[in-house]
Amino acid sequence: MNNFEKLKFLYVEDDSNIAEIYILMIKDHFENIEVEWFADGILAKKELEKFPDKYNLIISDYKLQNGSGGELFQFVNGQMLGIPFIMLTGIDCSSEPELKGFFSSHVRNAILTKPVSIEEIEEKVKWCLESQTDLFKIYDKAAKSCDEKIPINSDVFLRLNMVPCAVYLKLNDGKFVKVINKNEIFEKSLIQKLILKGVVSFYVNRSELSSYSDTVVRSLAMIVKIKKSKTDQMQKSQLNNTAINVLTSNLLKCGFSEALMKATDEVLQLQLDLIKSTDGLSEFVEKYQLLRKAASDHTRIVNYILFDILKDLSWDSESTIHKMSLTALLHDVTLPDHFYKQVMNQEQIEKLSKEDKRIYYSHPEESAHLAKNFDSITGGMEQFILEHHELPDGKGFPRKLNFNHVHPLSAVLHLADYVADLIWENNFDMDLVVEELKSKRSFYKRGFYRKPFESICRIFKVPAR
Repeated sequence: MNNFEKLKFLYVEDDSNIAEIYILMIKDHFENIEVEWFADGILAKKELEKFPDKYNLIISDYKLQNGSGGELFQFVNGQMLGIPFIMLTGIDCSSEPELKGFFSSHVRNAILTKPVSIEEIEEKVKWCLESQTDLFKIYDKAAKSCDEKIPINSDVFLRLNMVPCAVYLKLNDGKFVKVINKNEIFEKSLIQKLILKGVVSFYVNRSELSSYSDTVVRSLAMIVKIKKSKTDQMQKSQLNNTAINVLTSNLLKCGFSEALMKATDEVLQLQLDLIKSTDGLSEFVEKYQLLRKAASDHTRIVNYILFDILKDLSWDSESTIHKMSLTALLHDVTLPDHFYKQVMNQEQIEKLSKEDKRIYYSHPEESAHLAKNFDSITGGMEQFILEHHELPDGKGFPRKLNFNHVHPLSAVLHLADYVADLIWENNFDMDLVVEELKSKRSFYKRGFYRKPFESICRIFKVPAR
């Protein structure tokens, strides 16, 4: 190989959206690189059988729909190909039998835990190819235009509702128009309409590519991780079926759909099992008794309402659903047991002891702080938890934000929590709940509370005044 030949990477990942983003990150940070992508571990193995000397580096997901990263490693090791291997995994696979000898077979082999940031990819690729640095260099980012637009496959946006950067559409005359603002919640219908018109790519500024990539990879990797472990996780259900059946019966009378509740229960249980199986979180779960609280009626109703709102608003991408279900699990996680015995209205709050008042008014901040422990599953929950007791008039807590300053998803969580309390307080009598919601129409029809409250009114058929 001479200095003019490109380095060739073999990359195996069965989720095309994740593959696109990792390839984009690699190509953006390195020059003189070709990445050949395979969605199938068996096809990747056949490629290596045909061209054993073709590749300088192998990057593979561990769990694949067809074959596995472990099987691919076994082939590479058995044939003594001498190619450095980076394994990407959402679980601790280092002790798996099929990875025996992984680190001893090549001094540059590495395992990275997903979601993997561009900094981790950059560091490990450099390390794996250290002996070939005459062919390999990192781009000088300063020499690149920060305003250069990078194409992103439009399909990935169907699995999201929000991205941490502005998104652009390229017009026929070569000019760009902004279609999504930074950190703006967008509706999937907008993306679907543009795709139907033939839009295959959207664009982001190069300066924001790393921020986009890290956020989206984290969301998509979490979705894949949950899907791939679904069967095993559902077998581990710890929920009290009798209590759930009673609750379900009451909620069906309130107008909830059985299909929605079933789907919500599945996601909820998957989240609980995922938390339990995630390294470093099992002790946290035990300490704060998350499983017991997550199975409580209040939290379950919050999840049902949350999912109904997201579906009604077309904000129900997989990444948002999983992020918000976990947010609903954690929003009150630091409240002691006795706070669950009754709904805390303002009159009851005033009767609390001085210490209990302190606990109650500080729980959004403390729960939001603890949510950072779950960044390995999904990030971005802290703000929604921190703001779930803020009110449109600015008289909520802890920061007294008004209707224009809370995040839209914080407003969704607040309203789901509020309506769950109403349902519980009124003993599932929806006539009383509807009357209360009617009285709050003008209060909540402002700023970022407006859309989710209108959704609540549609879901529970709240008549106009």
